[in-house]
Amino acid sequence: MSSEISIQKLQSEIDKRHLLKHPFYQMWNRGTLPLEVMRKYAEQYYHLEKNFPTFLSQIHVSCTHDEFDVRQAITNNLYDEEHGIENHRELWLRFGESIGASRQDIQNSMPLSETNSTISVFNELTSRSYLEGVSALAAYESQIPLVAETKLEGLEKNYAITDERGQKFFKVHGVMDIEHSNSWWDIIKEHAITEDQKSQVTEAVIMGRDALWSFLDGVCRAYMTTEKQDEMDLLYAELNYAA
Repeated sequence: MSSEISIQKLQSEIDKRHLLKHPFYQMWNRGTLPLEVMRKYAEQYYHLEKNFPTFLSQIHVSCTHDEFDVRQAITNNLYDEEHGIENHRELWLRFGESIGASRQDIQNSMPLSETNSTISVFNELTSRSYLEGVSALAAYESQIPLVAETKLEGLEKNYAITDERGQKFFKVHGVMDIEHSNSWWDIIKEHAITEDQKSQVTEAVIMGRDALWSFLDGVCRAYMTTEKQDEMDLLYAELNYAA
């Protein structure tokens, strides 16, 4: 019998390019990220947020009726995403408004090439099989609780964003995505049995991790001034040195 897949190893793969290591979030946490760049980030991330329910729906379609635990986890997650007037897309728009972005500008913004590529990667993985889909989303949602906590600290300390409208998206995800990611890890442990399945899971986790990193690269490429690009290059150098 094959040994159980190591969730710790998958989490170690994610940690190699954890989003909090990216220069974009390093600058956010230091208070050196310009608000105008954060506003553009809000526009770009909106495209990921509005596509997330589609990723879940595509995984659900790939499940058979015998995989009820997977279907139930997806349904619960989708409900959290889209239910009610305080659905996650709406909470993101409120965050954008709290930092001075226009709701209309966010909704009408054009995705960058890196944003489109990130969405394409998650579309591909969530369409392949439910196991690859939940693995990609595990790479996504397992990072969010710590990212949300750190973002909140940076928003309060560096940008004086203390209102509930500006903070609620991160407060909600700081709690919900612990449950969501734990559900994905449980599914992976139970269903990734063969060596081929384990390889598929590992590949999907790495692809999801790298797509999210590339998304932030795109925001930096498109919106950072030359001076801020220099700061970002120094942070990249520090990251590579530490690695």
